[in-house]
Amino acid sequence: MTEKIKYCIARLGLTRLKQIAYMSVMLIAVLLVLAFSVNKITVNDGSRVQTLYSLKSQPTELLKMATLSSQSYKVTEVTEKGNKIDISLSYTLPVFVTLGNNTQEISVLKGSTVSSAITDAGITLDEHDIVNLPLDSIIEDTTYIDVVDINYVTEKSLLRIPYTSKTVYSNKTSVKSITTAGQEGVKEVVKLTKMVNGVAESTETVSETIVKEAVQQVVTIGTKKKVETVVTANNKVAGTISVLSPSTPIELDANGNPVTYKQHITVQATAYTAAPGKKGASGVVVKPGHVAVNTNIFPYGTKFYIKSSDGRYIYGYAVAADTGGFVATQPKNFDLYFSSEAECTAFGRRNIEVYVLY
Repeated sequence: MTEKIKYCIARLGLTRLKQIAYMSVMLIAVLLVLAFSVNKITVNDGSRVQTLYSLKSQPTELLKMATLSSQSYKVTEVTEKGNKIDISLSYTLPVFVTLGNNTQEISVLKGSTVSSAITDAGITLDEHDIVNLPLDSIIEDTTYIDVVDINYVTEKSLLRIPYTSKTVYSNKTSVKSITTAGQEGVKEVVKLTKMVNGVAESTETVSETIVKEAVQQVVTIGTKKKVETVVTANNKVAGTISVLSPSTPIELDANGNPVTYKQHITVQATAYTAAPGKKGASGVVVKPGHVAVNTNIFPYGTKFYIKSSDGRYIYGYAVAADTGGFVATQPKNFDLYFSSEAECTAFGRRNIEVYVLY
């Protein structure tokens, strides 16, 4: 072999060795780069831990590489430290929460409580609400939660109290009038309404407070008979027989009867007369208007107003001034003085209405 050929062979071998060495260095460099670029991933789903290696770093991409028992999960924690990525997750379960006519499906972490599921559904409970499951029970499977929302609404209102009316009678007047005007009262009524899922279920009255008392209306009816005539010394009723004048005016109603008197009786009466100037048993000179009575019942000087029961005679104002033998047999009778025998005969015996004045 010539020297030239030997040289070429030596040169060629050296070149290949250099190439191999270079490639080895490059390979080592690549391996080193890869070694420092590969991420070590641990996936903990609560029941087991998986270890993965990947150049990727996004948890969503990394979890696609993991073997999971369910695709319904939530990533609860991701920790990165250098090329080490730790991913923790929990599986979720479907929970159906019903409030009234509305049912919503939410996903909750397995192991969550019913209370937290209700909160996740956006529902806030109070002490009146009712839930079909214990709030602290653990959700391990598909769960159906029924919530009954109960609220109590207080309503205050002002109501009218109608006034009542009463009637009283008075002998001091002859007219009917409202002496006390009725006024309506006011009361505050507090009602409590139970609302179930937004619908009123029941209402009860919890209190009634009188704000203003009603005033009872009083209607007064006068029993005093209306005065039509006043008998005085200078104003006598037409046709009156008595010539005496009362010291106090006598008020007569529309029927010609005294408005004010002490006693009213109906008795039988006769008539008598006497010579002019004759005195009665009381010592006074008798004249029309003086009457004879039983003095044990009506003492001398007793004042009367007398009219016949049949209305034909108005004897008028009279005074007890005499007595007579009739008292022995007819003690309640009256004997009326007339001016003449003819008047006595015309009067005869008849019933009279006697009003004892004073």
